Amino acid sequence: MDGRVFRRRDLATLALVLTATPIAHGAAYDTAPPAQAATRIQVAEPRRVPGLPDIVNDTPAPAARSAEASPVARSRPLLLAQNALPSQDATRTAERSLGTTQDKVMEHAAPNVTPAAVPVRQDKSTWYVGGAVGRGGLDTGYQHTLQTLFNTGATQVWVTPRAEDVMWKAYAGYRISPRWSVEGGYWDFGKTGYSADISSPVTTTVDRQFRGYGLGADAVFWLPVTKAFTGFTKLGGVQVAAKASAATPGGGLSPLPEQSSSTFNLHWGLGGEYALTPNLAVRMEYETINRAGDNNKFGTADIILWTLGGAYKF
Repeated sequence: MDGRVFRRRDLATLALVLTATPIAHGAAYDTAPPAQAATRIQVAEPRRVPGLPDIVNDTPAPAARSAEASPVARSRPLLLAQNALPSQDATRTAERSLGTTQDKVMEHAAPNVTPAAVPVRQDKSTWYVGGAVGRGGLDTGYQHTLQTLFNTGATQVWVTPRAEDVMWKAYAGYRISPRWSVEGGYWDFGKTGYSADISSPVTTTVDRQFRGYGLGADAVFWLPVTKAFTGFTKLGGVQVAAKASAATPGGGLSPLPEQSSSTFNLHWGLGGEYALTPNLAVRMEYETINRAGDNNKFGTADIILWTLGGAYKF
């Protein structure tokens, strides 16, 4: 009895010892200090690869140091290092290189490209046409007119001139150079005339009209003042065809016949032109035709003309 009890107790004690031993041994591993575990993990260091830099420590490998003299050998490792860890300096360098490359491409793609200047006027040789309308008249002392009236038998005469009328012209020209051009045109001088009050030997009134046309040419000198405004002066000649109407004073005085004349007269003028576009301009001009008419018939007068118009350049 006592022997069996002893054996049972011995067997229980032995089983308890055997069961507790591995649990305590496993607990020893589980409760190991963190420092010891870390020490065990860091024992194995990363192996260096010959020819490639150490990216972690930013220190080139021994093989890379020996190959510094060869640009071919180190070009690929450097490229891999930059791709692996791009720095701010490397990014700026790449941006500058890209900008320089783009500038060079643009220079080769579009050479000699400059901002377009606003061409206000055309100074090259070119054809142009124009037209103008204005007012004008005759500048005369009417001495020949008075003599003509006295030839009718009148002895006391009072003359009232109608020397102004609407006139117009059309012209065409060719620009030889920026400063010179030749220009030809047609003029319509409108109607002018006079009325005369005769008081002796009879009291009556007489009215006479004049009509004139011109065809001529000029040499024009241009003087640029600004980019848009150019002054000019011209000199040439005009063939003037003039006609005087018939007039009958009445009261027994001799009638005045219809008369005409055609003379070549000196023509000059000056003015200014303002360019609205390279092809379109506004033009203002003053011009005079000297001694138009015929002194052997109805007298002569200077024709004065102010016009405003436009010109179109081809």
